[in-house]
Amino acid sequence: MAAVKKPWREAATVIIAARSSDVSNYQRISSNDFHSDQDGFKILMMKRHSKSSSFPDAYVFPGGTIDKSDFGDEWMELYDNAGLTPSLKPLLDIGGKRPEIMSTIRSSRVPNEIAFRICAMREAFEESGLLIVKPLSPGICNCGNRLTEWSEIKQFVENIGRIKLLKWRHRIHNNASEFIDLCKQLTCVPNVWALCEWNVWLTPATISTRFDTVFFLCCLDEIPGVKLLPDDKEIVKFTWLTPRNTVKLSSSKKITLAGPQKYELLRLLNFQTFHELLQFNNGRWNKGMERCFPIPVKALDGMFFVFPGDSLYPTALDPTSFSIVEVDETMEENLHKCHKVNRTTPLLEQMHCNIKLPYGHLRPIDLKELVDVKGKL
Repeated sequence: MAAVKKPWREAATVIIAARSSDVSNYQRISSNDFHSDQDGFKILMMKRHSKSSSFPDAYVFPGGTIDKSDFGDEWMELYDNAGLTPSLKPLLDIGGKRPEIMSTIRSSRVPNEIAFRICAMREAFEESGLLIVKPLSPGICNCGNRLTEWSEIKQFVENIGRIKLLKWRHRIHNNASEFIDLCKQLTCVPNVWALCEWNVWLTPATISTRFDTVFFLCCLDEIPGVKLLPDDKEIVKFTWLTPRNTVKLSSSKKITLAGPQKYELLRLLNFQTFHELLQFNNGRWNKGMERCFPIPVKALDGMFFVFPGDSLYPTALDPTSFSIVEVDETMEENLHKCHKVNRTTPLLEQMHCNIKLPYGHLRPIDLKELVDVKGKL
């Protein structure tokens, strides 16, 4: 019997957090509080084209939909020949729950955990020209420290040259299967160890174009010393911003953020320093994750969305069909009524979460906690 076709496309995205010595965005008592191993960090944000079919003009993380070539058996041959296959095993031995996108059985030698990482890195290269790769040489990769070094990536950019790399980028944009050819020419492999599982988001059923998207996190030891160039097809602009400034720009309506991006940026606000984020990532990357599927709730004064763990979140739901919860009170009244909340009010201007999230994850920061005495972020 043929598998039921789902009303969404599968995708992968990567949050690239790069160490930054610019501490002006962090509130510290004095410069003496700053230590070289506790720099701040910025996130790579990309502005989508105004004519994009999904999220036009929005600022997003690098990523896109899965391609059949991401599951191509040649990838496993490449890792096999380099003697790196044993080092892939920790990425598959995840202790916690596996979301459907990772547990689906497919007719490929490439595990889901590897294919979606390859997808995220391929899309990041197509959109920005940033390669997340490592030398094609035998050895055991250190999964205990998930720090990615720009110097290792830089050598490949210098070896092939900027012009040729841009030509490859254009070729891969037109034919995703050429990504493996680029890796063979550069004698490298996609650095799947650099990407750590972070979350999975499924677009609400209220939206016509839907995606089931794996979010990964990549901690880069410095902001790349090369200019990233938009492809002018999907992406028109790049910028490195702190999570705080990105949320601030969104709240002041200067930029547009998609819901999942804002939720994850609010979660990243838990970390004052790059060191804190890296340490958290080193301790959480193999604990598992679950799909975050927002459910709309209709209150007397408008609509809001609830996430897993909220008192209103359905215990049984079918993500392939539309469902809505209705309450006979205002959003504020219901908020005070429910003991467990994990929800957002309209346009993600307010995030409410008072539960302990599973798999070692942290709650998003409520915007009200970031407002200073002058009423500004």
